[in-house]
Amino acid sequence: MKSSRTFKPNSSSDASFYRLFDIFALFLAFQCSALFYSFELTAHYMVAVLTVALSFLYCAEIFSAYRSWRAGKFKTMVLCAWGSLFVAFSILFVISFMFKFTESLSRIGLGLWFLLSVVYLYIWRFGVQLYKRNRRSLGMNLRNVAIVGATESAVYLYDEIEKNDELGFKFLGFFDDRKPERLFNNVKTYEISGTIQNAICAAREGKIDILYIALPMKADKRIADLLLQLGDTTVDVHFIPDFLLSNLIHARVEHVGDVDTLSVFESPFIGAREFIKRTEDIIVSSIILMLISPMLIAIAFAVKFTSKGPVIFKQDRYGLDGRKIKVWKFRSMSVTENSAVVTQATKNDAR
Repeated sequence: MKSSRTFKPNSSSDASFYRLFDIFALFLAFQCSALFYSFELTAHYMVAVLTVALSFLYCAEIFSAYRSWRAGKFKTMVLCAWGSLFVAFSILFVISFMFKFTESLSRIGLGLWFLLSVVYLYIWRFGVQLYKRNRRSLGMNLRNVAIVGATESAVYLYDEIEKNDELGFKFLGFFDDRKPERLFNNVKTYEISGTIQNAICAAREGKIDILYIALPMKADKRIADLLLQLGDTTVDVHFIPDFLLSNLIHARVEHVGDVDTLSVFESPFIGAREFIKRTEDIIVSSIILMLISPMLIAIAFAVKFTSKGPVIFKQDRYGLDGRKIKVWKFRSMSVTENSAVVTQATKNDAR
C-alpha cells in the first residue's frame, strides 16, 4: 500500500482534559452558588448554564485557550480562561435581556456564580501547574532538548527555552558541522556541543528527547539526510523555519490528494473562522447600532433638513472573493445627476 505523504494531524489529550475540567468547574461553581444562595433551579437557570458553558467553549477557541501550554505562560493561560468567562457571562446577560427573563434570575446568585467560576478556573489550573513544576524540580518529566544548526533561528529558540523554565526542557547544546567563522555572529558566544553526526548518535542512544532542526531551507539535502538517519529513533523531531520562511508562511497546511501545500497568502475566513467572523459581525454590529442609534437619527435629520436629496448615499464596493456589495453612507455632498463619467471628490470640492 502506498504510504500517505501528508502531515498527520496532532491531537492533544491535554486540550480535551482542559475542556472537560473547565466545564466541570463552571457546573461546580453554579451548584455551589445555588446551594449557598438557595435559589430554585428553574428552566431559565438551565438555559443560563447551557448558554454560559457553550459560550465559554466558543470564546475559549477564539482566544486559543486550549493550545499547547507547555510552551506558554501560566498567566496568559489563566487570562485567556478569564476572558472567555467574562464574554460568556456578557452573552448570557444580552440573551436574558433580549428574551426578557432577567427577572427570573438572581443577580446575586449570578454574581456569586461568576466569582466562584473565576476562582475554580484558576485553582485547578494552578494545581496542575504546581504538580508539573514539582515533578520537574525533582528531575521528573524533563525533556532533553538539542538544536541542530547554529543559526539565528536556533539562538532565538534557545533564548526562549532559557527564559521559560516552566517548559521543563533541559538544553543539551547546539550541534553543527560548520567552522566557527561561518556561524551566525550571536552563536559564536555559545559553545558548540558537537557535530550533526554526534546529535544523531545521541538521539539513537536515547539521550535526546526533542531535536530541533534549525538549518536554512537551502540545506534541503542535509535536512533530508538527517531525517533519514533519525527515522528509526524515538526522538521527536521539529523543524524551525528560517526567518524569511516564517514571515511568509501562516503555518497552515493544506492537502491536494497526497500532496501537502503550505499557505503563503490566503483568505483569513476559512472553515470555522468564517462562522466566527460572521457571528461577530452580526452580534457586535447589532449591539453597536443599538448604542449609536440616537446619534444616527440625529445625523439623518441634519442631512435631510440642510440639503435636498436622499439621506443615504449608496456606493458600489468589492468585498470578499471580489463580490460587489452596496455600502450605505450618510450623504455629505450635494446631489448631482448620474453620468457615464464619475468625478471623484477633491479638496474644496464645490459639491
